[in-house]
Amino acid sequence: MDDEKTRAISTALELASVLDPTSRYLPELVELIEHTPEAQQLRMLRTESRAAHLIPPEYLSHFSLTQFVELSLVTPETAWMRFSRDEDAVLQKLLAQLPSHGVIVSLPCSTGLEVLSLLTLVLEARREPDLRIVGLDKNPELYESIAAGRIPPTLFAAMPGRCRAILAPAGASTVRAELLKGVCFQPIDIRTLTPATALTADLLLCRNLLGFFVPEVQVTILQNCLSLIGPQTVLMFDEYAISSPKGRAVREWLHTGGFRAMQESGTIFLRPS
Repeated sequence: MDDEKTRAISTALELASVLDPTSRYLPELVELIEHTPEAQQLRMLRTESRAAHLIPPEYLSHFSLTQFVELSLVTPETAWMRFSRDEDAVLQKLLAQLPSHGVIVSLPCSTGLEVLSLLTLVLEARREPDLRIVGLDKNPELYESIAAGRIPPTLFAAMPGRCRAILAPAGASTVRAELLKGVCFQPIDIRTLTPATALTADLLLCRNLLGFFVPEVQVTILQNCLSLIGPQTVLMFDEYAISSPKGRAVREWLHTGGFRAMQESGTIFLRPS
């Protein structure tokens, strides 16, 4: 077994100690690695892994085999406008009420589609797009194209008509320059909170992350999120991390912290003022 393949398996096994043991992704990926003779051949089998269904093929060539293994295990679901009707309505209200120059944080932001979806909602909810949207993710390679205002072909092909208001008139797949000024991305590993950030969010979205991990790691991630949370911060999680049996640690953390669910949605939480 060559060194690169050995590192890939090591990464998978290391992650196994913190991943939800009921996750099917780990055995699927380890089996794929072990039954592929060489690392070069494994790289050619990217179409068979979970990451291949979540990350545009234009991105995959940027990652080493070890990075690819991690992405296959913990990459959050990412798509345009991944909000339920209730969540969409509540977000519209929240965005309309946020103070001028308020901060919205997407964690983890993956390819940046959630950031651009939020930008669409901001345009719909406010006369002026005067909010700052920050995408945080461990892998800057995932968001570097959108951070530069370029929407890769695969993502652009799936772009709903509702989101096309963010596009520059002269560039079919380019974000309007004046809107891009209010968007930024930063690399951060939320499991270790490195590198540190001085951000305080008015609205923090942490979706499709907590459900991957065992309860102890869920709580560690939430505790790290406290550095981003102020007294008026609104939190948004995915329904699976809240409502499923494995969401017990998340629910207890929210209760202890004094957060309550907004009536319209069971995924959005705020602290009583």
